[in-house]
Amino acid sequence: MAEETLAAKMSAKINPEKVHAKFSMTPYEKAIYNTNPSILSFSGRYILCFAILGIFLFFGYAEELFPKDPDNNFIENLLYNITIGGDISKLASFTMAMLFLTWANRFLNFDTSSKWYTTSMLMFAFIPLGWKMINFFVPLFGDDKTVAPLPVWSSGWYIVIGITVFVVMLSMTIHFNRSFKYAISDRTIYLKKDFLLSRTEHNIPLLDIDNLKYDVKWYARLMGPLSFGNVMMLTASGFGIKQESMGIQGGGIIDTAASAVDDVTGLRKWIKLFFALMTYQITRQEMDSDPEDCIYGVRRPHRMFRLVNELKEARRVADSSSHGAASVAADEVSTGAAVAESEAAPADEPATEVATE
Repeated sequence: MAEETLAAKMSAKINPEKVHAKFSMTPYEKAIYNTNPSILSFSGRYILCFAILGIFLFFGYAEELFPKDPDNNFIENLLYNITIGGDISKLASFTMAMLFLTWANRFLNFDTSSKWYTTSMLMFAFIPLGWKMINFFVPLFGDDKTVAPLPVWSSGWYIVIGITVFVVMLSMTIHFNRSFKYAISDRTIYLKKDFLLSRTEHNIPLLDIDNLKYDVKWYARLMGPLSFGNVMMLTASGFGIKQESMGIQGGGIIDTAASAVDDVTGLRKWIKLFFALMTYQITRQEMDSDPEDCIYGVRRPHRMFRLVNELKEARRVADSSSHGAASVAADEVSTGAAVAESEAAPADEPATEVATE
């Protein structure tokens, strides 16, 4: 008895009809497997949510963490002066801490280094300072009865805003995690995304895949049985090629810095320099590992890699066999036609009369 194929083992674990309908497969193919990204594959996004919450809570509970005490050492006094010593110094310290986290996250080019995360974190960094400035400037440009439009800023607002930001980001991350669905049939790979109002679906024929790669990061391997990885595909049409990062390049930063030094009073140039530094990141050339363009963060990616290779080879052999059978049939038809033509020669030949003396 022949050994059962991996495709047969995996197709036995699903309901092919449901998968077929969910991904709008054609009637000529059979669903083999479907899966979703592992929740651990988005661990970087969850860690960033907790890091942002930690900064907000750190400054919210600073009074309890660093009480004023003459016996404090240098480090404790420094932390006290930064976080509590003055309202402006505390606001500035919080802004600097958030900007550093934003820069590090963007520069290192993690999964969370997209423009969406960078822009959101920049907004979070300036919430307390912007709040304070609005309350300060609005009464100056009004009449005597004009009051500050926002409540007085206090340490409690760090906690309230931090928890609000954390809940919103965590909810969005969980929804994003569940927005991707992948399926494999005996002919095609399906990549489906359904996030908020956007919906996309890629169909990649197995025979169009020129290169296949699976990747397991070092931190994923440390998780043992819970490890996860990506299966990435490259086609002749260019699908699967990762584009260059959209961040400003190093040369642009140097030019902007030089311009700012030439004109110290040019505020606009200093603002450009600031955003150049905040959005600069390391660029990498590799196959696309975006969840929308590959089988992202799945358990046992090596098994998925084997499955795709097995199905691709089976499809190639089947197509070669069908082409060979068609060629043989065509040859037989051609040979038969030739034989029939030769056998259909005229039966009545003109008679030759023999003259007799």
